[in-house]
Amino acid sequence: VQPDSGMKNADALERFPEFVRNVGADFAYFWPETILSIGIAWVILADVFRARPDPRKSGWCAMTTLIAALVALFLRSAPEHAVPYFSGMLIADGFGHFFKIVLLGGTALVVPMVLMHPGFQNRRMGEFYGLLLGAVLGMFLMVSSKNLLMFYLSIEFASITCYLLTAYQKEDRAAAEGGMKYVIYGAISSGLMIYGLSFLYGITGSLDIQAISRELLVTHVADKTLIVAGLLAFAGFAYKIAAF
Repeated sequence: VQPDSGMKNADALERFPEFVRNVGADFAYFWPETILSIGIAWVILADVFRARPDPRKSGWCAMTTLIAALVALFLRSAPEHAVPYFSGMLIADGFGHFFKIVLLGGTALVVPMVLMHPGFQNRRMGEFYGLLLGAVLGMFLMVSSKNLLMFYLSIEFASITCYLLTAYQKEDRAAAEGGMKYVIYGAISSGLMIYGLSFLYGITGSLDIQAISRELLVTHVADKTLIVAGLLAFAGFAYKIAAF
């Protein structure tokens, strides 16, 4: 007798059209992130195939990407009630919508500041703007995260791009030193944060943030392990957002 192996091939084929429809519906909430991903490839490739360094054109490519992502955000306004998508890894709500607008606005202010910086003149800047858009993409995913794993991966993605941006001017000793210190402290803070998050998973048995919240409020509100987990996670996250 063959043991039950779960979903059979026929079941998978029968459910595949439904899966495709669900993914298509989920992408309705993912257009700003998609535009940022396309913009990253565009700004890097446009700089690679350009005969001469032109940081101004690279900057305008990045700015165009930010404006397009902002337009996509306004065309798809925040839903009245939180809507999970991509198997509950991300969530569309007013909180994430607001902070995505803040992130795009803040980055739009950074681009002209970079264009005016004397150290970034007459050099290829496609990689720089690609990393900058990558940091925005990571933070977009972070503010939309509904799962601790997605939250951690998103904040790490944004952090790694920031490490590279800090040390982008390799010939500048201060920039190289700052980038190295950022990597070391960032690695320590990442270890603290994921250690605290692992405690939360151990206590609640779930990575879903809403499920963790409900579980903690009902059964583990006075658990001493929760205090340790919260302190570790907050210490790592506080460094990531430069709270100090």
